[in-house]
Amino acid sequence: MLVCVMAAVLHLAAQRTPPSQARPLQAALDVAREETAAPGVAAAIVLDGTLVWEGASGRMERSTPRSVDTETLFVLASLSKPVTAAMVMYLRDHGRLTLDDPLSKTIPTLPNASRITIRMLLNHTSGLGDYEDSPTVD
Repeated sequence: MLVCVMAAVLHLAAQRTPPSQARPLQAALDVAREETAAPGVAAAIVLDGTLVWEGASGRMERSTPRSVDTETLFVLASLSKPVTAAMVMYLRDHGRLTLDDPLSKTIPTLPNASRITIRMLLNHTSGLGDYEDSPTVD
């Protein structure tokens, strides 16, 4: 189902989604949320750096009436690891970085940034703490 929804969304987005197309996109997002039993979801379509459409559906948690909106932050946890690794490898392949670059080159304010490399982050050997232990994530 989700693949079908994404195909429909991308087809509509390719047409630069006029306001009349927003309703079917929102309906597709609502159906996808219901079929996956997710409490809440948010999605956006960006083409060539331009926001074409954004939508939200459901609640932040099953036990609360607070609705999800397009500004809601979601904790992705391990889902972001393969996406991040793929983007890092893409940047490496295009000469934008090397796996042995220190983090101080791009994130100088991170603790021990000069001693941690991108490779260490990808290998989970950087020594950085788990962000899920942060009170701000809870």
